[in-house]
Amino acid sequence: MRDYLWHAYGVRCTRVRSFVQQQKIRQDDPSRKRPMPRRWYRGPSIKKMTVEMDKPFAWPEEPEDWTPYGRDLYQKAEAYSEKEQQKMMPDARYDGPEDGPTLREQAERLRRGEEKWVPSRD
Repeated sequence: MRDYLWHAYGVRCTRVRSFVQQQKIRQDDPSRKRPMPRRWYRGPSIKKMTVEMDKPFAWPEEPEDWTPYGRDLYQKAEAYSEKEQQKMMPDARYDGPEDGPTLREQAERLRRGEEKWVPSRD
């Protein structure tokens, strides 16, 4: 942690303390498909670190020009990924009949009395 903060942000750390925080014990694993009562489960432990710095930490300013970081490419890839995921959703496969808008308009004309309904001959 000390090395990371020094090389990434140029921040000197005087002390680093770490500890492992265990999760509470609870009945049943929440990731199971079927609940199993009286099965005790402890979630994964979380490691936390606290650092003592010689100067207060301040986040670096956001750069004006993002081109060296490829931000526009990342945003395009993110938009493309989102669009592809929407295609995979079950609701995206069927948008209703292709003549849906015309059927809606025809029903509205019939309702207003502008058009008279004639049954088909089939």
